Amino acid sequence: LNTATPEQIPGIYASLEAQSIDVGLMEKADRIFMLPLGYMWSDIGSWSALEEVLSDDDAGNHPAGNGRLFSVQASGNIAYSEEGHSIALVGVDDLVVVATPDATLVCPKDRAQDVRRMVELLRDKAPDLV
Repeated sequence: LNTATPEQIPGIYASLEAQSIDVGLMEKADRIFMLPLGYMWSDIGSWSALEEVLSDDDAGNHPAGNGRLFSVQASGNIAYSEEGHSIALVGVDDLVVVATPDATLVCPKDRAQDVRRMVELLRDKAPDLV
């Protein structure tokens, strides 16, 4: 990277193997130091962990992102959308809805483990979305 131009960096980054910090760095380090933080931290690894850090609205839904969420008789949902995009939920509970400009994911929170299977399917059938 020392000789890369700013324009080359995205291509270099895309060619790197995806690896967690734990495997790629922490397991190889001889000495690790920690500092106390003065704020809450959560290693978001599940929808329920994300739900814990998101505020909820009057209906008990958890809006995320800069979009808008509207609901009628819907609760316990996590809904992410970007600015300029709205999500409307009617009569549904405990869903995850993620709306991005090029794709939308809808799944029950208790089926979150199946999102990995969907990512694998998309890698095969629609790699431009992954």
